[in-house]
Amino acid sequence: MMAAEGAADYMGRRGVLEMAPEPATAAMVQAVEHDETTVAVADVEWERFVLGFTARRPSPLLAEIPEVRAALREDAAEQDTGQGAARAALTGRLAAMTEHERLRTLVELVREEAAVVLRHDGTDRIQGARAFKELGLDSLTAVELRNRLQATTGLRLPAAVVFDHPTPTALATHLRGLLVSDDAQDGTGAVLDGLKALEESAAALAGGGDGTARIVERLEALVWKLRDNGAQAEPAPGDDADPAGATDDLASATAEDMFDLLDRELGNA
Repeated sequence: MMAAEGAADYMGRRGVLEMAPEPATAAMVQAVEHDETTVAVADVEWERFVLGFTARRPSPLLAEIPEVRAALREDAAEQDTGQGAARAALTGRLAAMTEHERLRTLVELVREEAAVVLRHDGTDRIQGARAFKELGLDSLTAVELRNRLQATTGLRLPAAVVFDHPTPTALATHLRGLLVSDDAQDGTGAVLDGLKALEESAAALAGGGDGTARIVERLEALVWKLRDNGAQAEPAPGDDADPAGATDDLASATAEDMFDLLDRELGNA
């Protein structure tokens, strides 16, 4: 089997090593002499083999092997070290981005790491919607990808994360959920990003005039639409319940007043 072209390299990367003829033959003779019908003769590098073999599910077959238990403990310990700095750096970058930019950044990160694991020169062959299995990832390379993503994101990820989220986009979406707070994912963050851009654009207008008046009209309409969507509930104690006064205030509001009002309405005050 190992004589086939590329077989030794393929198996060696997975922890199954080519055996020298003498001990291999001696082990087979011993198995025959002792009538051992369920014996396996192999030279296994357990530290490399077990992570890929158990990537999808635990293995009761291997659980009692001391080297296997040691390899799994070492893998768990490695996940707990060196995570803080990498995670802080990445979350800091993502915090300054819109939701679309965050997902795009993480998709590119997954594609780049997958390309390294699959030994591609670039990411052209790693499409975001294409399944990892179709791209050529197996249990071993899935663990390698998991390990690289742990190092770059600072997250603790299960060995089966690539199988649970089987495309680069699905995996990137999962990573975004782990890295970005709930507040930034519920849609409010994207709306506030848009309002910030609007505020910067409006601030660049010089002298007011008809342009500013049209902006104020649109903002007034938006505020009332937001209020209509949430105004069915009873006003909370202390709320201003004077609609006439509110109408007068809006009629005389400046652009700056409207931005302040929008911030309060969307909970950004």
